[in-house]
This record gives sequence, C-alpha cells and structure tokens, in this order.
Amino acid sequence: MKKIPVCFLSTLLFLIFNGFCQFEINIPFFSHPPAIDGNLNESCWQKAYVFDVVKSVEGDLLKDRWKVFLGCDTEAIYTGIEAEVSEPDRILKMINTRDAKVWKDDCFEIMVDYKNEGKEYIHLLINTQSVKCDLKFSPDARIADPKNFDNDWPAICQVKGNKIFVEFKIPYAMFDLFGKKDNDFRINICRENKIQGEYSSITGTFQEIDKFFTLKNLPIPDVLKKVNLYDINWATYFGENILTVKLTNASDKKITCKIEMMDRNGSLTDIETVQSVKPKETLEIKKKYFIGEPTGDREIVLRLIDAKTGDLIKTIGKVFSLQPEISVYTDKYLYDETDREMAVKVKLNLLPEILKESQLKIYLKKDGKKNLLWQKKGLDSEVVAIINLKDMPFGIKTIVAEIEYRKTKNEMSVPFRKGKSPFYREEL
Repeated sequence: MKKIPVCFLSTLLFLIFNGFCQFEINIPFFSHPPAIDGNLNESCWQKAYVFDVVKSVEGDLLKDRWKVFLGCDTEAIYTGIEAEVSEPDRILKMINTRDAKVWKDDCFEIMVDYKNEGKEYIHLLINTQSVKCDLKFSPDARIADPKNFDNDWPAICQVKGNKIFVEFKIPYAMFDLFGKKDNDFRINICRENKIQGEYSSITGTFQEIDKFFTLKNLPIPDVLKKVNLYDINWATYFGENILTVKLTNASDKKITCKIEMMDRNGSLTDIETVQSVKPKETLEIKKKYFIGEPTGDREIVLRLIDAKTGDLIKTIGKVFSLQPEISVYTDKYLYDETDREMAVKVKLNLLPEILKESQLKIYLKKDGKKNLLWQKKGLDSEVVAIINLKDMPFGIKTIVAEIEYRKTKNEMSVPFRKGKSPFYREEL
C-alpha cells in the first residue's frame, strides 16, 4: 500500500475544512416542476438534492434547524426550504415593500454567481410575508443597492405552526448568459434568524464567493447563450410608453422571437411583437405598451421568448412607483390681502411626445362653476402657472387643473383659502 506523506494529508484536510475545496453538485432534473405556493408538498421535492446539515456562520449549533431542497429543469432552478421556528409569534416582519431592506427582517436568501467567476452575485431575499428584494452585489461594494437589479423570480413563504416553508423558482432567463461558456452556477443559501440571533447557510459563510457550492451541468438551453437583449430604454409613464431595445442573434440559424410585457400587480396593455432575426444579425426594436391603474408600487417584466420552442430567453424587471397622469398643488394653502399672486404647480406623468401636443387649463371652481384663469398648449413634465390674486374675493375656493390630450381629458383639484390676515376669521 502506497504511503501518503503526513504533511500532504494535513494540507489537504486544512484546505477542505477551510472551504478552499469547492463543493460541486449535480442537482436532479424535475420532469414535473413544482407550483410555487410555499407548501413544499409536491412529489418532485422527494427527488431533490437535500442539504440537511446547515452551518452557523459563527460555528455554533443552531437552535432552529433548517434544510434545503434543490432541483432543476430546462427553465429554472427550484429551491425549497423547510425551517424550524421555535417562537413563531416573535418573527421579525416589518418590511412590506418590494425592494426595501428585507434583510432587516427574518429572511431567507439565495446568492447566485451565474458567471461562475467569483466576482459578483445576484442576491435574492424573501421575508416571512413573501416580500422580496433582489440586487447585484460584489464583496467589494460598501452598500447593498436594491435598485441596481430587478427581475422576475416567483417565490412564496408560509409560516405554519413551528415551521416555515419557502419555495423559489429562479429562471435562467433572469441572468445575462450571453456568451457564457459553461452551464455551471455558484450558489449559497442563507437564513437570518433574528429571533435566535442565528446567521447560517449551506456553506457556513455569507459573502465569500470562493466558498459557494457549484451547481454543475445545469440544463440551460443553448439559445440563452446565443441571443442577447440589451441597450434597453423603457419608461413608466401613465398611459402610453415606448420601448426601444437591441436584439442580437449570435447563433448560426434564424431565430423568431416574441417580445412581451407583463404586469405583476396592476393593469398593462401590451402590443405583442414577433421578430425574426437572421444569424449574426443585430436589430433595433421599437414597441408600444400602456400602463394603467393603480398608481403606487408597481412591478413590470420584459420577456423575450423563442416563438418556436416557447423557451424563455431573457427577462428584465422594473420595480417603480407609478405616479398619476396629473397632480396639482399650490405654493401654500392660506393667502391674505398682501398676497398678489398664487403659484399653481402641476406635475404631468405622460410621454414627452404626448405632452408636446397636450393642453393644460387652470380653473377657479366655486359653487359648482369653473372660471378659466390660465391655459397653455405644448407642455413639460412640470408646469407652474402664476395666478393673479389681486381681485379675487375672500373665501374657501378650489383650483382645478385639467389636462387634455388625444381625445382624453382628466383633471385634479386642490383647495385654498384667501382672507384677511392674520386669522381669516371674518370670512371663513
């Protein structure tokens, strides 16, 4: 029997236990992928690769243990989590807005180095209320910026008694795989358990990419590495919007693609675009889409699909706050006899091309009647109308701003008061 030098064996053990021997995994293929509902009860999970020994970052034994399930298909990586929670009533869950600082809550995190280069990763987080956050992060970065990356990755978290169940679907199309040479991703899966003060992961670290596990030979469709969507210019105006984007086909055959827009939490009307791209060809594509109610927090997704196979080639998300098409306010609420002018400020969230042909009118409304005070055609996104107050009688009144464009008319009003200083008692 051949003897192994003690110094070599010691060095090998040191490297392995300190994470320098990167762990490689071939995760099972799911012929019937799970519905992402947070139940973790479908039969495919029984075939998953299981991490049932999760490590504390500080090396301590975990009070609340948890385990991870992994599988894949030609569209995505699927991740399931089953976690113990000894004090469910104390779960920290303050964050309720997409892309807010979810890491301040009890949460679960997936870090994906899709380039397999060890330089940066996409960080996906979800709390127990299923509020999500995603960002691109480099260990050299000083702060985490949820605004630097948005995409579409279904995930649900449920708390049931003393257990937490989480399911993720991580589509390959959400990553920039154009030109990628292999089918390997590096991954880490983490938990922040604020109740117990426990920080743990499948690797025993958080941000050390060289210790992430490698998912080998993922069944990524080749088209995702041959077709690119880039130089994307899209807006979030109320109503009509225009998308411009470049599409490159680096393969040796013609590809017919469908470009579509989706809305996750509101109304969006999309004009479907189908485009054929010749081998080694780059095209610039322009298309319209319409964003409707409600205003407030919104999430839309741009999707590129292979029209023949149905493969999802590329997705890009946008998380934003939709502003109303018109909002109006005055420079102050109370005016007295020394005030000679009022500044009425109007903000318009409409496509610039529409504003150029739009007309804005400012009215004074009292006793159900509107008297025109000011008007202008050809507008910017912010308009200031100066209104003469010299001959305006005292009392409570309403300013109405009305925008008219392309056979559409909408208005918004704001109240104000005019009276004698200092207390306006006689008139009001």
